[in-house]
Amino acid sequence: MAQLLGVLEQGLIYAVLALGVYITFKILDFPDMTVDSSFPLGAAVTALMISDGVNPLLTLPASLLAGAAAGALTGVIHVRFHVRDLLSGIIMMTGLYSVNLHIAGRANVQLFSFNTLFKNELVSALPANVQPYAPVILMALVALLVKALMDAYLATRSGFLLRATGDNPTLVASLAKDSGKVKILGLAIANALVALSASDAPAFEAFIKEFDATLKNEYAVTDGGISLTCEKAGVTTAVSERETSRILHVLLALPQGVQEMSADFPGLVQTSLNLGVMHMDETGLRFSYSVRSCIASQKQMLIQRVKAIVEFAGGTVGERSNYPGWQYDRDSALRKQVQAVYRDLTGCDGRIEATHGGLECGLFIEKIPGLDALSMGPELHDVHSVEEKLNVASTERVYRLVCEVLARSK
Repeated sequence: MAQLLGVLEQGLIYAVLALGVYITFKILDFPDMTVDSSFPLGAAVTALMISDGVNPLLTLPASLLAGAAAGALTGVIHVRFHVRDLLSGIIMMTGLYSVNLHIAGRANVQLFSFNTLFKNELVSALPANVQPYAPVILMALVALLVKALMDAYLATRSGFLLRATGDNPTLVASLAKDSGKVKILGLAIANALVALSASDAPAFEAFIKEFDATLKNEYAVTDGGISLTCEKAGVTTAVSERETSRILHVLLALPQGVQEMSADFPGLVQTSLNLGVMHMDETGLRFSYSVRSCIASQKQMLIQRVKAIVEFAGGTVGERSNYPGWQYDRDSALRKQVQAVYRDLTGCDGRIEATHGGLECGLFIEKIPGLDALSMGPELHDVHSVEEKLNVASTERVYRLVCEVLARSK
């Protein structure tokens, strides 16, 4: 039900937007690209006014006027400066991008702690079983009101001129009317409705949509299928604004990703950590971190750093499992011996490689101080998957290598 209400709410918001687009594209036959920026213009004006403590109801006429001004300027560029209709819309759309940023002050404005059209004292006073339906009811009323006013206007003399301008501009000229002024009026009305719909749009959903586009741009190559969505959930409790801020500050302060590169193997990660599973319930928020390093001291330093940040914010940290690192031994006698045997058997030098991951050798070295260890094996493909394969010929080569190493070690 919550998901259905969210769909209805967004659909009604975009219904108001569609009425504005209908005027330009259908009635005026004007490919107006201004709507691409007049929509966020309405959202920016709304965000600015709400964050300044203005009554949310007053944001509706303010957004309406801002959108009307943007549409009128598009009409002036087209009519008075004789710029093609499509290009005039693109010019205005591009210019409004900077205007919107200037109005809002930054790319994203959080309105969680402010009253909005959908979250205010009036809505809170409604019965609990009615509150989830309040946004849909409100948007339905707004959409019906806009549709009724638009029908009434199109039935007036000015409305008939507007329709005639798109269908038969020659008729308008024969009536001694300036079709250019009618176009400007039509564009102003259209973009006013588009901006009005943005004023009704939930700020969080607008933020999610914008951030989703940001993620798709950043991870276009490494994770092309990434997607961020949100939907309404039927919850009665939520984390307070203060606690939400603390959680976000901790997550932003915690180190993440590669911390140190190997000096012995260029291009190899030596120390790193990453955030794992996060889980929240009535008892609190828990999240796990995976800390990896072949240098034990660097690993402990990262663990202490994570502890310091979390405990400073009032949280607790516990270690669940500890996979020891395996530091590269530059003077390993075993490695030199295996390389010599490999050279004698194959006639070429072996290549020593390292990986940024846990191996059993680290466990043995931790339990047996001074142990000289080396990891080798046959050729494997698609490891840890249902397609895992073993090269039989390489198994034979490894077997002969191990036998010869053991024979020379007697």
